[in-house]
Amino acid sequence: AKWKDRRDNKHGGPDRAPKFPLPSNYRFLLRYAKLEGDEGLMKHVDLTLKKMAFGGIYDQVRGGFSRYSVDDIWKVPHFEKMLYDNAQLVSLYTEAYNLTKNKLYRNIAEQTLGFVRDEWYQPEGYFYSAYDADSEGIEGKYYVWTKEELESALATEYDLFAAYFEINEKGYWEDDNYILMRREDAVGLLTEYGISQDELDRRIHSCLSALKKVAESRIKPGLDDKTVCSWNAMMCSAYAQAALSFNNTTYKKTAVDAIQFILKTMTRPDGGLFRTYKNGKARIHAFLEDYVFVTEALINCYLLTQDEFFLGKARYFCARSLEEFNNPDSVFLFYTGKEQAALLTRTTETSDNVIPASNSQMAMNLFVLGQLFEDTAWVERAATMTESVAREMEHYGAGYSNWAQLALMQVNGAKEVAIVGKNVDEKLRALYQEGITNTILAVSAVPSNLPLLKDRYVEGKTLVYVCKNKTCGLPVENINEALKQLV
Repeated sequence: AKWKDRRDNKHGGPDRAPKFPLPSNYRFLLRYAKLEGDEGLMKHVDLTLKKMAFGGIYDQVRGGFSRYSVDDIWKVPHFEKMLYDNAQLVSLYTEAYNLTKNKLYRNIAEQTLGFVRDEWYQPEGYFYSAYDADSEGIEGKYYVWTKEELESALATEYDLFAAYFEINEKGYWEDDNYILMRREDAVGLLTEYGISQDELDRRIHSCLSALKKVAESRIKPGLDDKTVCSWNAMMCSAYAQAALSFNNTTYKKTAVDAIQFILKTMTRPDGGLFRTYKNGKARIHAFLEDYVFVTEALINCYLLTQDEFFLGKARYFCARSLEEFNNPDSVFLFYTGKEQAALLTRTTETSDNVIPASNSQMAMNLFVLGQLFEDTAWVERAATMTESVAREMEHYGAGYSNWAQLALMQVNGAKEVAIVGKNVDEKLRALYQEGITNTILAVSAVPSNLPLLKDRYVEGKTLVYVCKNKTCGLPVENINEALKQLV
């Protein structure tokens, strides 16, 4: 209720500037609106996602989001692009697409993944970290356009493009430059130009391709070419979720290669993780943030591949986190490991920001893995951690939105879905693409000893079990029947 009072229902997001995307906020609000049937809140989330996608904060030519907007209409970005923002925003837009089937959301997720793969991904399986805001010492120079540049590049298509991307007072920035902002009522152009939607889309796509070619001669912003373990894990999760949602085998390979890179190259001889990688060398003992997002990525890769090796590694890193970052005086974990205790002041991170708090993601991992492995101590630890931030969450929900996503499952009761049999991949994708919330998934194409799957394999069949509190309904083979049990 307090959060709702701070909304901007005209331009989306919070009622202030600057505006940060804060993907964790909108993943929570999206799930809450879905579970509670809150249509007003769902409209606010839809408004926000649309305004960000149409605004200058989104790179209309190449894809990908800048860090934040300096104004309240998502127009003028701080032009820096970060891997962690784009990873979380891909996950948000992918989940929003699954829940709403709005094609805009899928297009934004896929275009952003394309940008990341073209600009930051390396074939060995890792991602670079960021682009600076400046090029040639001028902020935004790489991204903005003058009318003369657009007219030269687009020729006879300039008028249509200028109408579509607000080359007018709305899109004007400074020094004769324009920031591309997508027109919201573009359907009006169909009548004005006597064209179909397909033709409009084709011509705009052709214009954007022309601008990409022009931009190849521009000097790019500075590249931060180090690899950060946690940020790579977030992007691995984004590719895995998109692979399941859009049935894309290239995304699947990218996700698997990314997690394998972390396991092979960013894992220390003692089994712990490194924080960074650059020029062929991994360095610095990892922080709690790295462990918890690698654990999440491993869970996502388990779902994507149905390979329990990844789930076993997730369990290992979760257990190792409890040992490595243990604070004997608190239910929360330290941000730095015990081997760093003599070098650094050990702090504890609990509030969610542009990246969710390491403790909130740790609690989420404990809850999910505790359910999958029937480890009641982990489930109870997750509950205790959430209860310990309940007062703060009540006063400032936006600062505890990843915790709130976990609280939704704890309060409403998470459903457990077990899918087992030869066509598990097909059934999983069909279910995943329905945008299920508050659900923990266990999957296997072969007999498995995982508690949710044990003794449930039937030769020649692919069965779906929907359970709650370890009590399951009758198995079904049809996804629509399973969805009825999930309501």
